[in-house]
Amino acid sequence: QEANEAHHKKACALRAHPTYGKYVRQLKDGTLRLHKQAVRDASKYDGKYLIRTSDDTLSIEDVALGYKQLLE
Repeated sequence: QEANEAHHKKACALRAHPTYGKYVRQLKDGTLRLHKQAVRDASKYDGKYLIRTSDDTLSIEDVALGYKQLLE
């Protein structure tokens, strides 16, 4: 009983996770499955980043180069 309850809590935590929850779906019998369509949809953003700045005097290129230099 305790093991089943612990498993249920972990499943709920995974489904409620802000990042991973959208990639998991729950079947009618309670089992969790990978939501393959959500994974495919998210894959189109692989390698892309949203960059935001409050300095409107910078060009797009300057902002991108500035963030790229932060990674180095």
